[in-house]
Amino acid sequence: MITPDIKQPGLSKLIYIDLGKGKNRLGGSALAQVFNQPGNEPPDVEDPKSLTRAFNAVQELIAKDIILSGHDRSDGGLITTLLEMAFAGNCGIEIDIEDSAEAQKRGSGEVKNGASALSHLFSEELGLIMEYMPEKENEIISVFKDRSVTYQIIGRTLSEKRIKIDFHTSALPGLITVLDEDMRSLRDIWEETSYHLERLQANPESVEEERKINFDRKSPAFTLTFIPEDTSEDSLEKGVKPKVAIIREEGSNSDREMTSAFYQAGFETWDITMTDFLERRITLSDFRGIAFVGGFSYADVLDSAKGWAGVIRNNKKIWEEFQVFL
Repeated sequence: MITPDIKQPGLSKLIYIDLGKGKNRLGGSALAQVFNQPGNEPPDVEDPKSLTRAFNAVQELIAKDIILSGHDRSDGGLITTLLEMAFAGNCGIEIDIEDSAEAQKRGSGEVKNGASALSHLFSEELGLIMEYMPEKENEIISVFKDRSVTYQIIGRTLSEKRIKIDFHTSALPGLITVLDEDMRSLRDIWEETSYHLERLQANPESVEEERKINFDRKSPAFTLTFIPEDTSEDSLEKGVKPKVAIIREEGSNSDREMTSAFYQAGFETWDITMTDFLERRITLSDFRGIAFVGGFSYADVLDSAKGWAGVIRNNKKIWEEFQVFL
């Protein structure tokens, strides 16, 4: 699984795939909303075949275990994508972005010239950023060229927690430094809204303490007291396995990861929804274990876990079934 957090700060590089064909339309973007404007022209998929080629190329690179991390260009545009990758990776980045026309010289497709830094960084056209190790660069470029996918190598990751983004275009001489800040300060600003919301629903002193610690957070250190071993083929292939119900509710996530963990440990896993219980399509009597997935439910609204529990407690038949199981 490829996640958005940068994995090898100070060692890896970043490559950008622009599927907007060099256009940077701002209609409906987060930037337009900030200025209380709907915008005139929204992004669009004008070349579905290029999207297909890019998707297949990325899948090939993932299959070859070449990509370290990746993130789509979506809400907030390219600059937000880059910042989120750095925030999650707890590191810095050094970026040098060319305007659309110059960047496309190494790829395919016709583009309009003179894209401004603002539209280039904040448009929400299709596209993605991927992290990779320098020794894999030639192989990545070869795959993109074979599939006629436009790409741009835009910079590198930093172990230093600093964000530096330069933009240059043929319309202006030299580089324009659009951002040069401490990553931790930017992340603190990024989390400002969440911080104020949390103060309203939790102990303010605890929230303040959390914010101070999170400013320069350290990655957790995991130490295993054993050497992991693969589950034996006999356990994976045997005909009768203990059945485990992986239970999820509307909006839940991590169910695939939970299922994979139980499966690789030698269990027979079943994907069960709360609707299955409500409509009596399933019963717990056949199962040896149950697991409620982590993540969130009901779009992560406040007290969503209570809502999930309420579905069980307030339905007599389901409640009795869980009591019997326990």
